[in-house]
Amino acid sequence: TVSVLYWKNQPPGPPTQTRPSTRPDNSSKTMYRSTSNFRQQAPIQRPVVVRRAPAAAASPVPAPQLVVPVRGNASTVVVSRGPGGRTTAYRVSQTANASPHRHRARSSWQRQVLNSEPVLPRREPSMASPPMSRQSSATLEDQTRRARRPDRRNVPPFDLRAAGVRSVGGHLHRAVPPAFVNHVPPPAPECSVCAIDVPVGGVGLMCPAGLHTLCLECATNMARAACDKGERAVCGFCDVSTDISTRVFSTSQLARAGVPSEVTSTHRDIERRAALIEGGGIVARCPTANCGSVHEVQPGRTELPVLCGQCDGEPFCPRCGAQPFHYRHSCAEFRSAKAQMPTLVALARGDRRRADAEWEVVARNEKALAKDSSTRCCPHCRAPFIRISGCNSMNCGNPGCGRPFDYTDARRYESQAPARPADTFERNDRGFQPFGTVCAGCAMAPIEGTRFRCMNCADDVSFCRLCFIHRNEAHGDGSHVFIALVAPAVVADNERRERRRREKAEGGCCIVC
Repeated sequence: TVSVLYWKNQPPGPPTQTRPSTRPDNSSKTMYRSTSNFRQQAPIQRPVVVRRAPAAAASPVPAPQLVVPVRGNASTVVVSRGPGGRTTAYRVSQTANASPHRHRARSSWQRQVLNSEPVLPRREPSMASPPMSRQSSATLEDQTRRARRPDRRNVPPFDLRAAGVRSVGGHLHRAVPPAFVNHVPPPAPECSVCAIDVPVGGVGLMCPAGLHTLCLECATNMARAACDKGERAVCGFCDVSTDISTRVFSTSQLARAGVPSEVTSTHRDIERRAALIEGGGIVARCPTANCGSVHEVQPGRTELPVLCGQCDGEPFCPRCGAQPFHYRHSCAEFRSAKAQMPTLVALARGDRRRADAEWEVVARNEKALAKDSSTRCCPHCRAPFIRISGCNSMNCGNPGCGRPFDYTDARRYESQAPARPADTFERNDRGFQPFGTVCAGCAMAPIEGTRFRCMNCADDVSFCRLCFIHRNEAHGDGSHVFIALVAPAVVADNERRERRRREKAEGGCCIVC
């Protein structure tokens, strides 16, 4: 409730500094004189009440001393009471002019103010009445300044908005302190994927740059998809041109966001592997399903098999990630033999038509890879890959490599299409005994004709043609790869036949033809 008093018809001109003076008859009245010549000023007008506060209904308010002379042309009057009985001080900036009727005007002013209910702050008892003697104006100004200051210890934040006012355009206003503005909580952040509200302080994941937020479900799906590819979880909404450190989520961030432990454990292994690679080390990830543990490989031991101690899987190759490990053969030879395995089985069974069909599939795939200009080989493990888009900074996706390289350093892929298989393994190889090897299936000693040797067994395990037909799928649960060792005469015949076919396709002719 507010009741404002001000003087009408204020004379123009600069304000005149006044100070209180005691009347000659030593009465309790106070008159105002000029500090320069002590001449009586212009008559004062009767005060006007702009808005009047209703009187208290329950109990009368004690008559407070409300008029306080201050330095210059201002008076401080308390005109408001807030919730809980708290009071508010207002400042009225007007000129208090002397008048022959100053006593009547002053009593009328007091009478009008007494009808309102506020009182001055209780912490300033010295302001109960105007000074009766010529005290120093510094003391009076200090008391007035303290009276104007609102008591923020006893006034709630929302009442402070009316605790003090300033005169602007003839009206009383007060600027709200920034610390006590009505605090509107910020809106809940939205998930950048599904656009649902993520509660403040709830379960959610914010990217390292602090620009995007993911809910728990979307964060879990994102982390699981990255772990399935053997990569670290990266914010997909941040600009790829920024530093990778501002886009990659750490395992601790995923754990605090509530991502399941099976995902965070896999992400921790991938994070450790990335740290080893960035440090210049050679690491290999176990290709066994539901394992994915990371192992550090010592330099110079990349051609030896790695046995994972976290699972019961078979040894694997640290370079190409082949499991089981391929013995006595390089990664390229094993990759080519694995692609020709269906053709080898068809030839062993005498199914020439199926063997040709399988060979056509392998040759077509190899030619398509070689024809594509974007097909390159990793400079570390020679694994082929195709770049779809992105910058030249790449990481090898081979499980046994994973090392970074520049796309411009990768060489073009060269076709490794196998030669067309021979008509039959039994042609020109009767009586051929390759190294006197004993068949592991029928114990034939030695094997006559074509020898089928397993590339994934540490021991020299070989089969004859009949045992290979019936036992190759059961050997090693069907995951082992075999290579055919034929007689030298068959090898020479196959090479001569392939050379004739190639020359005929080119339109040339040889002396033999």
